[in-house]
Amino acid sequence: MHSRLPFPTLIAVLFAVGCAPQPVFRQLPVELAPPPQVVSAEPARHRGGEVLWGGTVVAVHNQARHSEIEVLAYPLDRGQRPQTGHGQQGRFIALLPGYVEAADFPSGTAVTVTGRITGAREGRIGDHAYTWPEVSVRGLQRWTGDGRRPPRVHFGIGVGIRR
Repeated sequence: MHSRLPFPTLIAVLFAVGCAPQPVFRQLPVELAPPPQVVSAEPARHRGGEVLWGGTVVAVHNQARHSEIEVLAYPLDRGQRPQTGHGQQGRFIALLPGYVEAADFPSGTAVTVTGRITGAREGRIGDHAYTWPEVSVRGLQRWTGDGRRPPRVHFGIGVGIRR
């Protein structure tokens, strides 16, 4: 028995696949560090680990030679955008060289970063002791508005190969 999808169903499926969010960072190591809350429990064990983390900006602090963005982490969707409605995963500090304009990263701005865990910092959040993993940032995506990039719709038949 041979079954076929009706033409409108086939078009709907192809459109849905074509509109699926594409990852922002495509060249990632096979093994990534666990979420910040796991790393903060044993920061020395994860030092040097590669990360793909995202969340919302808590604060920006500019130092003499670098800037620090404190981020409240959330899981990422398939397009690597933080999913703020899916339970937070701890906090981390994104370290960037030079000066970052705090007005470009107001509290609540969604960001996704790639980089390497370079250390940890002890401190307090209110009355509670906390350890923030520090990440030397290699790539940063700042999401604006609803965070969606313009849709990329592709129609065609065949196989595509990227190198």
